[in-house]
Amino acid sequence: MAIDSRYKGKFGKEVEALPETTLTAISNLKAETVNFEGKAVNVLGYYAKGDGGGGLFYWDAASTEADNGGTIIQANAITTGRWKRVFSGAVNVKWFGAKGDGKDALDGNITTGTNNFTTGTAIFSATDVGKVISIKGAGTSGAYLVTTIATYVSATNVTLSTNAALTVSGVSWFFGTDDTFAIQDTINAAYADGGGKVYVNKGIHIINGILQTSVGGYAVNPNSQLWIPYYNADIQDRRTIEICGEFAATLYQGLGLAPRPAANSGTIFRSTIQGSGIEPSVICNKGGAPNDFRIFSRTNLLIKNISIQLTVNENNAVTMGGINGFDCSIINLEYVTAYPHTMNLTDSSRPPINVTGISMPKVGSEHFNSLRNCTVGGFENGYRIGEHASAYDIVAISCYTGYRIMENNHTANLLKIASFWNVNDITIDNNQDHLPSGLFFNVHQLITEWKSVGKWYDNVNTISDADNKGMGKINFDIVEANVGVNNNRFKKIGGKNIICEPISVNISSETTDVSYILKYTDAFKKNKFNGSSDQTITIPPATSVTYDIDTEIVIQRLGLGNIDIVAGAGVTLNIPTGYLAEIKNQYDAISLVQTAVNVWSVYGALTTAT
Repeated sequence: MAIDSRYKGKFGKEVEALPETTLTAISNLKAETVNFEGKAVNVLGYYAKGDGGGGLFYWDAASTEADNGGTIIQANAITTGRWKRVFSGAVNVKWFGAKGDGKDALDGNITTGTNNFTTGTAIFSATDVGKVISIKGAGTSGAYLVTTIATYVSATNVTLSTNAALTVSGVSWFFGTDDTFAIQDTINAAYADGGGKVYVNKGIHIINGILQTSVGGYAVNPNSQLWIPYYNADIQDRRTIEICGEFAATLYQGLGLAPRPAANSGTIFRSTIQGSGIEPSVICNKGGAPNDFRIFSRTNLLIKNISIQLTVNENNAVTMGGINGFDCSIINLEYVTAYPHTMNLTDSSRPPINVTGISMPKVGSEHFNSLRNCTVGGFENGYRIGEHASAYDIVAISCYTGYRIMENNHTANLLKIASFWNVNDITIDNNQDHLPSGLFFNVHQLITEWKSVGKWYDNVNTISDADNKGMGKINFDIVEANVGVNNNRFKKIGGKNIICEPISVNISSETTDVSYILKYTDAFKKNKFNGSSDQTITIPPATSVTYDIDTEIVIQRLGLGNIDIVAGAGVTLNIPTGYLAEIKNQYDAISLVQTAVNVWSVYGALTTAT
């Protein structure tokens, strides 16, 4: 059999009608030590026939390139000459030995001080020896016990390499091949080839590798399990890495709204470790000089159809972030999720360290940093939004801060974002070492769900900008759980330069209440009072309702009863000399304008003092 001359490798060599040999696995190819010249080999799989890791290889007799485990293979005991894979397009993680064979179950049992693990699910086979296994609550202080399978006993019984610290029964657990190194090798191969697409098959890919703190020639510290090689080049010579899952995960599974853990679907990177240090994450793309805000990795990063799942600690809190692109020049994410696995977010705890679901590039980055159809949950920060960022249909749920706006030269443009059950929906970062002028952003549509049920993520502030460094506009709608749209739940800390307007509001209202306390949405409509008896309108303090400076509220008297304007606790009313804070006649109107926090001017058709 001969190889068709149309085949051409990425390495630029035509494979022309070469005699072909068939081998079963990559290990057999490495053992092929004779009769190389003029030879092509069809390998049927990476480990075994049909596992997706095989392919066509030709012999490059002059090559001394390093064996990368997938597209360049060095035969045993051979110094010069390499087997090179014939391919075009994406680089497949299966070529480097990745499997994506992780499996979940909810019925694990083990006794303290022993390594005998049993399950009611007939799930094990002899080939599972050496795979990573993680058991909820069986580790030190009730953390996950993460170890490997030592021996196979039966389909429901294995022994482990480590004894359990605690006895557990009927708990969630998972196991599978550690794909960390195979995926990293695939990324490195694409990078070495000038950039390219990394294709990741569907399934649960176990990521059990330690945090990498010194990688590449520049000794970059990504503090991540997977890292994108650092490239420092000008715009004429860039590299792009695209990590693409087989198909998109179900975005809903990141929400945790149902009373059960999210179902697994799509391409999943499941991390088994606990994080430490500064911003630990599963994936990081970082520049080479961490103390210089101008230094970026010039390797552009695209990630699509990837779900990142984190293992919680003994308190059900995540200690790892998802994707850290803070020092990346350009990053684009689409159909990406990050959240804890095998648990409902309503059962989570606040992270003990500062971890972020997705961090976008910092000030000084370049154009086209985008988020599309992404969901994160359970983090200290759902998203960090920086320069040139745009976002559409992204969700943050059960975080301390849903969206943290970082310093920027160019406006972050958030077209449609959702914030469910976050302490702060949007926080303006007060760390502005390089841009004292402000942080610029525009939120076209913020949809939030307000909820307060005694959880760590109970909603407090819509906007938190204590230092008044934000500059922009936010259009919002707040849905109160089990109530509906209630934009009067809006609360802002600081933010004197941020314009905030509700999307859904009645353009006018009419009330006959004898006593009425003004609400936030009254600033965006015509307020008509039609009482047959006297009515009192109270202006609440800023601690209750956070009106913007220069907010104007118009009050019209339609009824026969008098209308008096009353200051709430700590509120000052400035009334023209010789007048009362009272509407003079039926059908007259007055205006209330906040000139400073808790200071209001009252003018219009007022009653003359007698």
